Amino acid sequence: MDNMLDFPRPLHQLHIFKKGGRLYAVDLDKASLIEISAVIVDILKLSETRTTDAITEILKPAYSDEDIEEAFETLTGYAKQGLLFTRCAKSPVLFPKKDKKASPRLLLVLPGFNPEIFSDMENTNFYQSLCSLALTEF
Repeated sequence: MDNMLDFPRPLHQLHIFKKGGRLYAVDLDKASLIEISAVIVDILKLSETRTTDAITEILKPAYSDEDIEEAFETLTGYAKQGLLFTRCAKSPVLFPKKDKKASPRLLLVLPGFNPEIFSDMENTNFYQSLCSLALTEF
């Protein structure tokens, strides 16, 4: 498995769901909908806390070596496209949650970021598509 992703690796904000017998991941950071396999779902669930070798060992009883390797190759391709995974470590939690009702919010301002790069129409259409597909969460 040369040129594969190294795990653990932080994820974008993802929503994984099943619709019509197929599995999907919505990458909320990239506004992308991706059809995925069950083995990819299992890798994503482990990807932030386990090494590549540990993930492989955990999945061996449920999947063939070929299926696992193919899933890692597919995820490597998505990562090269900037999908599913962040390119840097996740920010530390500045305010640990003590009480869900009283959790403070942090506003992050990114210099040079233009939020108008996404039109309201694109966001609305993406949101409506996501709502129509995500009737059942996986």
